[in-house]
Amino acid sequence: MAAAIATPKPSNARPGELLTGGGRAATDGNSQSNGSCTNDRNDCELHGINIDLTPLWLSLFLNRKIDPDGFSTQPVGTGQMSSTYRVSFHEAGKENTPETVVVKFASNDKETFDLGIRFQHYLREAVFYRRFGDLLSAGLNRCFGAVVDKDGYFTMVLEDAGASRGYTTGQLEGADYEHAALALKSLARLQAPVLGDSKLDDDGWLNEAGALDQELFNRCLPIFLERHPPAEEHRRLLYWMSENLDAWYATRIPPFAISHGDFRLDNIIFLEKDHKRAVAVDWGGSNWCSPLRDASYFLGNGLKIEDRRKWEKQLLREYLDELNRLSKVKITWEQAWEEYCRQAIYGLAQHIPAAGILPDTERGKVMFRTLVSRQAQHAIDLNAMDLVKPAHISYSPNIAEEAEHVPPADLTLWNESWYFDAVTPDGSLGMYARLGRLPNQNRCNFVGGIFRRHEPPIRFIDMNAPLPPSDPLIQTFSTDRFSVECRCLDPLTTFTVKVQGTATAFTDSSAPLRGEDGRHVADVAMDLVFQTRQQPYKKRAQTRYETPCSVDGTIQIGDEKLELRAVPGERNHSWGVRNWWEKDWVWSGLHFEDGVDVFTIALGKGTASSGGAGFVQKEGKLSEISHVVNDFEWEANGLPGKLQLRIAPGDLVIQCEPIAASGLRLLDPAGREAHLPRVMCSAVKSDGVRGVGWLDFNHVVRRDPTPKHTATA
Repeated sequence: MAAAIATPKPSNARPGELLTGGGRAATDGNSQSNGSCTNDRNDCELHGINIDLTPLWLSLFLNRKIDPDGFSTQPVGTGQMSSTYRVSFHEAGKENTPETVVVKFASNDKETFDLGIRFQHYLREAVFYRRFGDLLSAGLNRCFGAVVDKDGYFTMVLEDAGASRGYTTGQLEGADYEHAALALKSLARLQAPVLGDSKLDDDGWLNEAGALDQELFNRCLPIFLERHPPAEEHRRLLYWMSENLDAWYATRIPPFAISHGDFRLDNIIFLEKDHKRAVAVDWGGSNWCSPLRDASYFLGNGLKIEDRRKWEKQLLREYLDELNRLSKVKITWEQAWEEYCRQAIYGLAQHIPAAGILPDTERGKVMFRTLVSRQAQHAIDLNAMDLVKPAHISYSPNIAEEAEHVPPADLTLWNESWYFDAVTPDGSLGMYARLGRLPNQNRCNFVGGIFRRHEPPIRFIDMNAPLPPSDPLIQTFSTDRFSVECRCLDPLTTFTVKVQGTATAFTDSSAPLRGEDGRHVADVAMDLVFQTRQQPYKKRAQTRYETPCSVDGTIQIGDEKLELRAVPGERNHSWGVRNWWEKDWVWSGLHFEDGVDVFTIALGKGTASSGGAGFVQKEGKLSEISHVVNDFEWEANGLPGKLQLRIAPGDLVIQCEPIAASGLRLLDPAGREAHLPRVMCSAVKSDGVRGVGWLDFNHVVRRDPTPKHTATA
């Protein structure tokens, strides 16, 4: 390595703060803007700091006199975490011997750059080359220097694999057998020098807890599901991971080796001059774990599914033979195969957070859909879940989740809602209210209703209400017709709902589905307290939770005042994209005389029902639902008829019959149309026990955009 230490511009680091392993360079620590690199100026602007890739800088770095003539820079690569440039040059007096090196900086994209700092990607890559670059040189391109300062800003100068006519194969196209075998044998050569090294078992840096844990996975999973909806079988696997990923990470079977962390085709360079060698780049995710993790990850995403199924055992044997040949520690085939299967989970732990955090580009969409579908099928084919001891599952949300959430800025339809309902045990009176914030549209939706048997429904509706002021525990607004306040008095325990003003009554319950007006009803008010009476339920992968409640308070209609005393009800809080015009679904919240509460949600109807979730709960003992079939038919007026719910596991069947109903029509700016009927119902379980509750339907009646429509939601 070169002896000089130099920086293109002064670094944030003070003397003694640079981590070096030979000649290194570092960027400045300012991160206020994005950057670009221009070939004609031979410089780069990184986050507001001009990084001069000049002949003088390279001369100092390599301790060689670089001729200014013929010096040029060019952006290369498609890496998402870093910005990489090829520098062409020759030494003074050696015009006929041109050379190239690769200079690597943090990403020019501000958001990605901040992620690299947050997850120590840049720091880990620089430290990796410093500590292990010489030891693992058989699988690396040569590093002339790597510098990182105390804030994580880094610069690296690497051997240019292009000088050896290095090339990558298409990640999306998948590798052929020859390239897959070469990659795995090169992986074995990387791992063999340190496999089973007991000194590294306690190495604090290599064994530092990774950022890709269950908590991060669960924060990113809803965004991934919205951006890249997977097949139903793959979705179920992701939900399993949302509850068991930390348990999977805790299942550690030695021997261990240094893991690349993202060993896939985009990060592997095949050297044309030496068909027996490939090198791995981008070591920002390096750690100490099973050597089979990288092997399983590579085969899971680097081959087409049908090719992987045909070749994986033979390819794994070639890898294992090479690893055992070069290492003092030996692994049997049986050990390797079991660990290979278990490690098939890792690819999804890597890709779901990346897909949820990184900017949503067109290339990224194709990439993540391909990688996730391949890795999910890999884990399912190998029954990887069966090799992990399931974690104890808690369905209770965190207290902090009662507070208002911060929306991703790029999701226009992101919505956060607080929902409440109640119904008397005899089904004579019920109410519901839903306040939905749309912060990226600077508005709020509110829909509320008072339903009575044999009476016209009375509704509060405003789909363009003012956005409530941001507050962790209170949502409140006023329009020219009514005011609303939803207040959390005690997180996960007590909420109050107050609505008062002028409402609208509809003699024909289906009139709102046709956009028809009702008559005004003045002096309508709801003043209610919702007290939690059973365990709140939140499936980890869902951004919502449901809470059975006991409800007290008053409802006033003109001079008539009605009281609710300890009547059954439901409360929920949800956040995420709400695209009403994409899929049909049915929600239910039911309460029975024997103390059983049932909540279900599922897509579609009849045999096409899918995505079921929910619970059956009594006296705080909760059984989770895995599948729901919604059997019903639409009436001529657009409202639903009787509903049968068939629930699994078990053989619970519930018959629901409408007592009162009304609907809501939603049009988006493109003219798509969805109907949201709301039904107060009686219910009877298959054991004959009766109950009451509410049903909520979403019915997409026009998916194709039509011209000249105005949005109502």
